[in-house]
This record gives sequence, structure tokens and C-alpha cells, in this order.
Amino acid sequence: MGLAERKLIQSVMDGDFKTFQSEINQVCGKDVKVNFDWSLLENHTNTKYIVEEKIYRSNMLDRILAALKDIAGDDMGKTALKDGLKEIHMIPDGKAPTFEGGILTVRNGLAGEGAWDATQIQKVLESNL
Repeated sequence: MGLAERKLIQSVMDGDFKTFQSEINQVCGKDVKVNFDWSLLENHTNTKYIVEEKIYRSNMLDRILAALKDIAGDDMGKTALKDGLKEIHMIPDGKAPTFEGGILTVRNGLAGEGAWDATQIQKVLESNL
């Protein structure tokens, strides 16, 4: 990965990712630790396309946010998220999402492979909250 890719990643970290963090905290009614495995994006063969076209946003961030908003649509859901969700880990590798010990791990691939939609992420959360 070169300087151009590192700059693209930094722009995401300083922009969309900070906005996403704020949105998550607002929906959950508390501070939730959010991690993204940037190394996998930095070393992806299509980094420029993924960042410039905001594929990371549509395949990962927006789906997680939509799932959380659906769960928080009523008081019971809001309370469950506030009490149960501690962290969100995002790993762009295309494996199934999990929720264990208060940690939601979403592993959506950023090039479309294994991209779990908001409903599937929501079901994983709801079955374990």
C-alpha cells in the first residue's frame, strides 16, 4: 500500500468513521466502542474504488446503523442495546456476523463478498440481546 491509499484511509477515519461513531452512540444512548480493521482495507486491491465510491459505507457502516436503528425503534429495544452492546468490531473479510459478550463483530467483505444485510445483522443481535 502506498501513500495515496494511506491518505484515502485517513480521510475515511477523519470523516465518515467519526460521523458513524456519533450516530452509533446516539442510537444506542451511550458510548459504544467501534473498531474497524483498517489494515485489510489498506491492503485491498481496490482500496481507491472502495473509498472513493463509499463502498465501505454501504457494505458495512450503513448496514450496521440500520440494524441498530430498527432494534432501537421501541423502548425495549433501546434498553436492550444500552444494556447489552459494548463494542462493534468491523472486519472486512466476508464471514458471518457474531454477537458474543456484548461485542458485535461484522465481517462484511468490502468488494461485495459475504456482505450481510441489515436484517441479518439485526437478527444476530436480537437473538443474543
